[in-house]
Amino acid sequence: MNKFKVFTLLLGVLLLASATSCKKKDGVYSPSKKIQKVYYSSTIMDKTLHQVWNWDGKLLASIDYYSSNSDTVVWTERFTYDGNRIVRVDNIQESAIYEYDGDHLKSVKNYYYDDLETTTVFEYKGGKLDKATITYLHGYKKSETSHPKLSVLPFPSEFTAIIDKCNAKLAIGNEPKSEYVLTYQFSWDGDNVVKIVATYDGGTSSVALQYDNKKNPYRGFMDLWSWELDELEEGDNYVSKNNVTNMTFTYSDGDTEVSSFIYQYDNDNYPTMRTTYYPDAQYQYEYTMYFEY
Repeated sequence: MNKFKVFTLLLGVLLLASATSCKKKDGVYSPSKKIQKVYYSSTIMDKTLHQVWNWDGKLLASIDYYSSNSDTVVWTERFTYDGNRIVRVDNIQESAIYEYDGDHLKSVKNYYYDDLETTTVFEYKGGKLDKATITYLHGYKKSETSHPKLSVLPFPSEFTAIIDKCNAKLAIGNEPKSEYVLTYQFSWDGDNVVKIVATYDGGTSSVALQYDNKKNPYRGFMDLWSWELDELEEGDNYVSKNNVTNMTFTYSDGDTEVSSFIYQYDNDNYPTMRTTYYPDAQYQYEYTMYFEY
């Protein structure tokens, strides 16, 4: 079984809910510039193709994820719409069902084959996301498929050990239960979420975020793994107007972990390159994502 990890899940809800401070309806992803391809390089790997985004007019139809040698599609996410609103995302094993109430995202149900694993319910205040509650119906996640965005990429053992250490601090759900509940409280500064506090059985943890003043190409996007650490670890932020430059995780034992991001931009102020690094880590590892529109 997979252990639930608050470090993994803490910012997932940030990724899951689209921005509510703008005038667009939640679930409508219509960026001015559309991502076409994403490339990757790292300390141990040359630049290689990582993702291909397939569009059907204004709507994102699917995303293909490539192996580290760029010649094999190892995973595909497919998107289903009601009009121009995302209502379902699938791969071969998993699916996410999005439900709305008026302009806002009301809930998300995540399935492994036909088995309902989790439900997430959202609350709003002043038109903005205020609280989210995730219920794990089995006390743990049955599906053991890895997130393809990072699983297809070669990370050194020293780097994965850093993540494992963070996860171990907050491992929960070690034994099967009828259900497990996590709650998240959001703090905003303008159109950016600047803090999330997670409350769970055994403690409270938080993450503080800092931003640039440029355009975020992921704003409003929702996918199958919207609550997984991997996406935020890459710097993808689906709720805020701008791009994350720094994240500071604070754990219930007082320890902290920091992730930082450096960008290059095009003439329209969209990022074309993002480098992720961990300034406090003993093992200095960096990787870079390149965006084509």
